[in-house]
Amino acid sequence: METLKALDGRQLYAMIETAARWLERNAEAVNAINVFPVPDGDTGTNMALTMRAAVDAAQGAEEIGEVTRALARGALMGARGNSGVILSQFIRGLSGTLDLCTAVGGEELAGALSGGAATAYEAVTNPIEGTILTVAREAGRGARARAQTTTDVLPVMEAAARAAQAAVESTPDLLPVLKEAGVVDSGGLGLALLLDGAARFLRNEELPQVAQDAGRIAPDWLADGDGHENGFGYCTEFIVSGMELPLETLRTRLQGIGDSVLVVGEQELARVHVHTPDPGRALTLATELGRLAKVKVDDMEAQAQRLAGQTPPTGPLSVIAVAAGRGLIDMLREVGAERVVTGGQTMNPSAEEILQAIQTTRGEYVIILPNNKNIIWTAEQAAAIAQKPAYVVPTRSVPQGVAAVLAVNPDASAAENVAVMTAAMQSVRTVEVTRAARTVTIRGVQAREGQPIALLDDELSDVAETPEDAILAALARATPAQAFITLYTGRETDATRAEGFAARIRACYPEAEIEVRPGGQPFYDYLISVE
Repeated sequence: METLKALDGRQLYAMIETAARWLERNAEAVNAINVFPVPDGDTGTNMALTMRAAVDAAQGAEEIGEVTRALARGALMGARGNSGVILSQFIRGLSGTLDLCTAVGGEELAGALSGGAATAYEAVTNPIEGTILTVAREAGRGARARAQTTTDVLPVMEAAARAAQAAVESTPDLLPVLKEAGVVDSGGLGLALLLDGAARFLRNEELPQVAQDAGRIAPDWLADGDGHENGFGYCTEFIVSGMELPLETLRTRLQGIGDSVLVVGEQELARVHVHTPDPGRALTLATELGRLAKVKVDDMEAQAQRLAGQTPPTGPLSVIAVAAGRGLIDMLREVGAERVVTGGQTMNPSAEEILQAIQTTRGEYVIILPNNKNIIWTAEQAAAIAQKPAYVVPTRSVPQGVAAVLAVNPDASAAENVAVMTAAMQSVRTVEVTRAARTVTIRGVQAREGQPIALLDDELSDVAETPEDAILAALARATPAQAFITLYTGRETDATRAEGFAARIRACYPEAEIEVRPGGQPFYDYLISVE
């Protein structure tokens, strides 16, 4: 193919779709360099699924303006996690700059990349250098410098990709926590991969089949049959035959629109199962790859209502919470959350998933509890475009979410409830324990790969030889002498061991009240609430 000097709408779409596939293939490598050494880093997953939502939305568009508007809308609705939200804002700025173009050459591309960086910076209240924002800005600068000497799109994109990579390599010098952890910024690396993938398309290069678990960008726990514990939706099953692409392609795309994804069999004949709020999207994705048979769709929410014999709560206020793990989800529902969206560490829900939950609640207004620091921006993005008043109380853990729901006054105004729920969440401290995914030092705390580590209020605080010893060290920092302590056990935690550990805590803090509840959360042996 002759080197392209400028792009029309179809070529622009093809370039961005190729860039998205390149990021997907490297998503696990991006996940692996999150600063905290927890086994559930998800920056690569979030960025890849955000891009997949964008390119899926633009599929079939032809004119540049049509392509860019669809990309922006798809990224907005599909944004997951902080990295995905920033990426969606970058795409919005890029798309807005190109909206009226009839062709995209070097000058237009440089302007678009600079516009994307500016929009992303504007979307962040307190921009931090050494992150994806820095990489976006430097990519735009590199593109603008090259556009002064050429009007061709390829050399400008290559300059942007080189500048992005150089910026990624410099991120540890700008953000000390990166240097201490021995990694570059993961979000910045994700953006650099996108630009590199775009340059590869323009050079007419085949994407290498890299070794980092190409295409599989969602964690195994979503495909183990427990996904039905989410906010319901539709259980969708079918058989697809005659696929030319690998099963991983279909699995990856389904993981972007639902959970409890199972794709088994061979390319010639595969059986598929997915829980999704929109079964039509799952069927459309599959028909793009093969032929369908034996389609079965069940409304899980209607089934649950019948089985429970309960009427959903009504009133002016509806509360939406985010959680993963049957015990945690059940607890949130018990205390008054009307809907629970599956998500948390590793698989953050998209803005569209939260928006759908908002639109299907029964209240006149909605309060959203993200229960994870990486979901707060996504929740805010969904709330901003909802058709009913929606507010975000920025809970960073499920224990904070539980406290917030318990503080609700159904007769109070939205502003009053937001205030009291925010105050309630701030009275809770959270300890999480897992195992280090790699050897690292963060803020002076050293952990070796596989060692139990405790996080106190999202900060790595202690390491030990057992999960229980790590928790006791973290609890000592949380001053729980007369507190109410709840231990939520993880999906792999032995109940007898947990009760024995609770006895140890009682011995250390005889005036504290101790409760043990099954949480079912993946990756974390215990989640502890200290009030």
